[in-house]
Amino acid sequence: MNKQVRHIEPKSPVLFSTTDNHTTLSDLSLYPRVGIRGNNAVAQVEKTAFSVPETANSLTETDEHILVRLINNEFWLLSKSDSQSNSTLESGSSAYPVLCQASHAWFVLNTHDNAAVLAKLCSVDLRPAQFAEGAVAQTVVAGVNAIILHHHYGQQAVFSILCDRSLAQYLWDVLNDVLNNQF
Repeated sequence: MNKQVRHIEPKSPVLFSTTDNHTTLSDLSLYPRVGIRGNNAVAQVEKTAFSVPETANSLTETDEHILVRLINNEFWLLSKSDSQSNSTLESGSSAYPVLCQASHAWFVLNTHDNAAVLAKLCSVDLRPAQFAEGAVAQTVVAGVNAIILHHHYGQQAVFSILCDRSLAQYLWDVLNDVLNNQF
C-alpha cells in the first residue's frame, strides 16, 4: 500500500498531526537559524538566555529554539517558528558567524518509528536506546553529508535532518520515496 506523505510548507501554522499513524516530512529550510564558531563561542553562548549543551554532538531546546553544539567551539541556533525574535547568537572576539541559514536545508521527520525509516539510509544506530533525545549525529544519509538531531517539536519526538542546500531536492525525494514504501 502506497501511503502519501504529507508535505507542509514552512509558513503553515500546524506542523504535526497528533494521529498515531500519521507520517510527516516537513521542509523548514526557510525558518531562521544562525551559528557561531571560534575560541570564544562558548563564552558568547553563555551570554544568552540559552542553556549551553555540555558536549559536542548534543543539543538543548526550548519551546521556540534548538541550540546545537556540533563541536566544542561551534553552535547553531534553530528557530522552531518563522519568527526572527531572539534568534541570534552574537559573534565577538574570537567567535565568528556561521552561515548555516544559507548553507543547509532543514527537514523534520515525524513518523511512529523515525529510526526505522532512517535505518534504510544511514549506518548510525538511531534507535532511542542509542540515540536519545538531545543527541546529534553528523553522518551520511543516502550518500549526503547530514546532521541529524533528535528533539521535540511541540509534543512530538522528531528527527531534524540538515543537509547541504545543493543536495536538498535529492534528499527530499529519497526521504519521500522511503516513507511512501515504508508503511
